[in-house]
Amino acid sequence: KQADSNPLTHKFNFELHIAGWPEAANRKSPLQSVLQTVIDEMRRLVTRSA
Repeated sequence: KQADSNPLTHKFNFELHIAGWPEAANRKSPLQSVLQTVIDEMRRLVTRSA
């Protein structure tokens, strides 16, 4: 676990990258956009079958 906080590890760099995504510019992270699309699609399917 200690290695995760080492600035040279990939995990640390990846977490920094995620933290650096532009939230202030009214843009969601790519992952949030994908999740929102999936959620919307699931809602649409559930609504249609109800």
